[in-house]
Amino acid sequence: KTSGVKLLMNDNDRKGVGAGIRVSGSDEVRKNNLLGDTDWRIIEYEFSVAAGQEEVVLVAELRASSGEAWFERDSLKLRKK
Repeated sequence: KTSGVKLLMNDNDRKGVGAGIRVSGSDEVRKNNLLGDTDWRIIEYEFSVAAGQEEVVLVAELRASSGEAWFERDSLKLRKK
């Protein structure tokens, strides 16, 4: 859920805009971008785990000049594809 989320004017960081979820340390731009005012909605982030990799850190973030974002912790789920 977001409220009043506005883009950064000079965002040179290519990790994504607005509110979303991504893997920490990834160079891939996240495609889940919530901007403006949004009601509760489901967002997804697909990622791969390399063989032998023991840990992946997911980041729920807000990249914006202003606004607020909420993430419902109890609704976060990992699903193997």
